[in-house]
Formats: sequence, structure tokens, C-alpha cells
Amino acid sequence: MLKPSVTYGKAKQYFLQKGLYDYWISYARRVTRNKFVKDYLYKRDNGVCPYCNKKVDIDEAVVHHKDYMNVCIYHKDDYVLIDNPTSKRPSRKAKISKCHLCKQENQEKFLDCMNRLTLIHQICNKRISME
Repeated sequence: MLKPSVTYGKAKQYFLQKGLYDYWISYARRVTRNKFVKDYLYKRDNGVCPYCNKKVDIDEAVVHHKDYMNVCIYHKDDYVLIDNPTSKRPSRKAKISKCHLCKQENQEKFLDCMNRLTLIHQICNKRISME
């Protein structure tokens, strides 16, 4: 199943109430920008989009959450800054989680996290969200 049973908004509210928002946002947003994660998902899924079963270009693909009910075990201040420029902010930086360290230090948690994600075409991601 590719469509999350709990929406982004409901998961956000849940983790806000639990006082875990900073850990949740690392999973919900920061993981999607992580090249290590994209490379891992691409290799795991043999470069095939699970929605349409067609090859996916890793540079054009997006990390899709099958499940938002998860948190990153690394502290909110333990992140890497990457370049993430926009036309209005060419020197913009983005925070990403240290998923490569999680894989080394806690493989069980890393695999649990990766099982909640997949790499898909941008258009397939839009189609899932409209279902």
C-alpha cells in the first residue's frame, strides 16, 4: 500500500501533542532530501517505481512516505546542512538527518524507517495524493 493510512496533517498533530514534533519532522521532511536515502531506496527497489512499475531516474524521483507515523531517532540538532538553493534564496541551506549514521549504529531502526519509504516518480506521487 502506497497511500499512508494517516495523513501528513494528522501525523503532525499527533506528534505535536506527544512533544515529538522535532523528531517527527526529521523523518517527515528532512529524510526526503537525503541523497543517502535516495540511493538506498533506488538500489533496494532496483530503480523501479512501485506505483507504475516503470524505471525511475534517481535524479527525477522523490522519496514517498508510505507511513508518516514514525520519528527520527537522531536529535533535532544533529543534522547535516546541504545546499538547497531557490531563485529567491540562492545560498539557501537545508537540514537533513544523518541516516547514514543510523544505518551504522542502529540497523534495525534504519530498516524500519526505510520500509516506510519508497522512491517514485513525481507524477506518481501526485497521483497517489489525489486518490
